[in-house]
Amino acid sequence: MKGSSALLLITTILLVVVLFLSLTNYKETQIIRQENAILWAKIDSVQQLCEGTPRKTPKTAAKPSNRNTAPVRVKEEQPQQTTKVTGDQKIVVSTKYRLEDRYNRSGIYEPEFLGNEIGEVILTIYVDYSGDVKSAKLKSANGITNEDVIEACKKAALRTDFNIDVSSNDLKVGTITYIFSVK
Repeated sequence: MKGSSALLLITTILLVVVLFLSLTNYKETQIIRQENAILWAKIDSVQQLCEGTPRKTPKTAAKPSNRNTAPVRVKEEQPQQTTKVTGDQKIVVSTKYRLEDRYNRSGIYEPEFLGNEIGEVILTIYVDYSGDVKSAKLKSANGITNEDVIEACKKAALRTDFNIDVSSNDLKVGTITYIFSVK
């Protein structure tokens, strides 16, 4: 009986020690993550001060143009344009976004499939503290009925990223607008 009580006591002490060490490591990991996010925010602000030029929308659908261009804090970015020739028409895609107190880090990705219709697709986006677009939902589509174009816009929006905001625990809600016109 005494042997099993001693074994139970030793097991309990070991379990408490393991739990204590696990909690300590978890807290240290959280502190390191917060410090990392703060450092990235500082790096972004130093980039902005050093370069002083607004970030542009990429000219291709596959990759952002330049990750080293300086960000500008604006509520709405001026439209940027890309042209695609389809048949005898030139489809021009303009993009803009609206996201309070956040800026775009690497350009608004443009949809890979443009279709032949003209109009606009407005997506509601949800951005987390690290700047990743977690969700993109259709808000409205004026003149665009092709589901493939709308899906391409959603995929492009999910690839877009914004600056880190350590102070924000909630998802920020904004919009990305894709305007399709004929040139």
